[in-house]
Amino acid sequence: MLTAYKNVVKKDHSLSTFGFGILGRLPLAMNTVGLVFLISSIRNSFALAGVASACYTLAGAFVGPRIGKLADVKGTRKVLIPITVLNAIAITAILTIGVHHTPALLVSAALAGATFPNFGSYTRTRWSRSLTDDRELGAALSLESVLDETAFVVGPALAGFLFAWHGSRSPLIGAMIFLLIAGFGL
Repeated sequence: MLTAYKNVVKKDHSLSTFGFGILGRLPLAMNTVGLVFLISSIRNSFALAGVASACYTLAGAFVGPRIGKLADVKGTRKVLIPITVLNAIAITAILTIGVHHTPALLVSAALAGATFPNFGSYTRTRWSRSLTDDRELGAALSLESVLDETAFVVGPALAGFLFAWHGSRSPLIGAMIFLLIAGFGL
């Protein structure tokens, strides 16, 4: 039973796919928490923090599938790199002008959510195109599911740790660094 997992891990590029995949998933779990930390501490408003986090999440839910469809048509690389750069710009806008101006914050949060790459989809697509054995593909997709769960356990905790250690901007900065590494690495 474990043979399929061993075979997947031994494949070329498997560790980079899993590694960049987990790094790319962490920001999704960190950003909404990071937004709440940032806005509640700088603007002293949990209501505004919640609205910004909601704008981020809803925009991602609305636009994300359309970006995924575009990646299916144009190819992952042609979509992943530009969308990663746009997301980093949107996060930078939140950190610079968004913290002081409510409309800019909400627009930047929505843009950040809308442009967040779905790394789980990209890595699963990579596996489905590179593995021909159904058992190995099933094992790879199973490991990807574990990475999804791991990101949503580790991401918020990491955001909290960064907030406590380096202040209110650090969770979003850390998430952006992970995003850029994963986006260009994958």
